[in-house]
Amino acid sequence: MSIRNFINILNEYSQITLYANQEKVFVTINPEGPLLEQLLQKSSYSELRCYYDADKFYFWANEDLFHSHFAEDLNIDFNPDYAFYLNIPFNGNNIVLTPSQIDDGDIIIAEILNHPYIQKWFTPNNTKTELLLKSSLTEYASTSVPSSSGDIQVAINPNKNELKWITDRSIYKELRGLYDEVDDAFYFWDASKLIHNHMANKLNLPDESDFRLTLYKHSSNNEYYLSCSSFIASHPYIERNFKRSIYGNLMLNVNKKLKEYATDIVYDGPIKIVVAINPPATALIKMLDKSKLNELRGYYINGTFYFWDAYLAIHANLVYELGLEYNYLNRLWIDRTSSGDISLVNVEEMDEIIKRDPYIQKYFNYTPQGHILKEAKTSMRDIMDAVDGKMFESIHETAKYNQQILDFLHSLGIDAEIDNDMVLVDRTSMVIYVSRNVRNLDEVDSYEYVLELIREHLPNNLLITWAGKTDDWHGISVYDRNFSR
Repeated sequence: MSIRNFINILNEYSQITLYANQEKVFVTINPEGPLLEQLLQKSSYSELRCYYDADKFYFWANEDLFHSHFAEDLNIDFNPDYAFYLNIPFNGNNIVLTPSQIDDGDIIIAEILNHPYIQKWFTPNNTKTELLLKSSLTEYASTSVPSSSGDIQVAINPNKNELKWITDRSIYKELRGLYDEVDDAFYFWDASKLIHNHMANKLNLPDESDFRLTLYKHSSNNEYYLSCSSFIASHPYIERNFKRSIYGNLMLNVNKKLKEYATDIVYDGPIKIVVAINPPATALIKMLDKSKLNELRGYYINGTFYFWDAYLAIHANLVYELGLEYNYLNRLWIDRTSSGDISLVNVEEMDEIIKRDPYIQKYFNYTPQGHILKEAKTSMRDIMDAVDGKMFESIHETAKYNQQILDFLHSLGIDAEIDNDMVLVDRTSMVIYVSRNVRNLDEVDSYEYVLELIREHLPNNLLITWAGKTDDWHGISVYDRNFSR
């Protein structure tokens, strides 16, 4: 195995990369508490290993490397007193750091307990046999309910940030909930632990369907959705922590900033479908001319427009994959008229809503025949002629810019690679970089921060946008603003 510096920044945090069986093992040194939470969530088994040496605490995913092998790679003598695990114990809520080996009655050695890093980010339990991560300690009230598999922690009236925290730590990213009309209280617990009626019996609550709730994190867009009856949907607790869509779906308010233009990617089996969100006129033209049947489908909800190749997916299927509330009235279509105009057509019942939307007013002119794109007077033949003349030049330039982006990201210490004419950025590596340089940014804003750094580094004539994501990678798309591919 070999070792090399991966990030070399003169501050409290750094990262190294080890190679185990030709696989990269990312090791973070002295990370802050919130960063530890992010690393824990991204590990395959929700557990990190930790090793202390020479005034530094090293953390890496449990499945990547044994403690002893790590010590061997760093050419240090392995000491079991310096080896730890970071995880959430079964039936627990808080993140704890526990020794890899400890006998009954032993406590964590004083050298660790008194270390400034540990005292800053952890607090010992009463017996000093484990350390609790301070940033993961919860303030909401809770109760413990016994079950055949162990005690179940039930949160009482948690706020939206605490609900998000509990959901992220549940086994299937899903909570069940109950409303107590007598005490005017809401109870939430890991959905995998106990079903509603059994929990109602244990809490001595009536088992009524109107009082049941389910909260889950959707895997396609990482949003949090609450399902509940209309009976409690207007309760002040619900309205305070959730926002209602125009069709009644309740979504946890995580204060995400709505970007004017973004893209997402969904999959229908092996077929990748690029979905444009509030695209400008130039992007719509590009999408339409690349579509198989020269037609796009679209969907409107909550002031946001989604568009994709009509041949690849029908409305209902794609809207479901996006995790959105489906209503057939919200369907849209875009195609070219015989005169070369690009026309958006909506269901008649939505005419007044669509017509008044700021996005439509910015990019379309309203006519009795439909909404006509303002910047689409060029015929398809003219567009194809231009493409034929510039295609080779465009491919060459894209490769050049992709390499510049890759080199720039590597200079920042962010792991990335080029695949299928796209730069793929390692999400964990990027979040780690941002967390060391900018405070109080969530993952979405972290992406935007790095994207702005790339835009400042490359020429102004380039359009650089995010281009879809997976659990591990985020894509970057780049092309000349003066060339529509």
